[in-house]
Amino acid sequence: MTYIDYMNQFWRASSMEYMSMSEVALYAFIVNECNLHRWNMPVPCSTVRICEVLHMSKQTLCNARKNLAKRGLISFTEGSSRHVPSKYSLLKWTDNLTVELTDRLTADFTPLKDKEKDN
Repeated sequence: MTYIDYMNQFWRASSMEYMSMSEVALYAFIVNECNLHRWNMPVPCSTVRICEVLHMSKQTLCNARKNLAKRGLISFTEGSSRHVPSKYSLLKWTDNLTVELTDRLTADFTPLKDKEKDN
């Protein structure tokens, strides 16, 4: 996916469910960081740096990234120390989840009651 594809998917997602200003800012920040790292994900980025750049508290950042992850837009691993930063990845989001759920189903649909009668 390209930079614009990720941003378009974000706006599609935000049209379906409210996104806070901190979520919008964080997502745009992560897209930009991934672009700077030539889309080699996960991208390391310290929590302190993100908070300074976006002018938000650590708690606000943690809530925003948790909500973005819950919506399936990002994944992250929390850093373990000042020298081991958090890592972020952008996820390909789909608003049609039934496509993935039905891919492995067969075309043979026989109600369970009918199958029991055949046996």
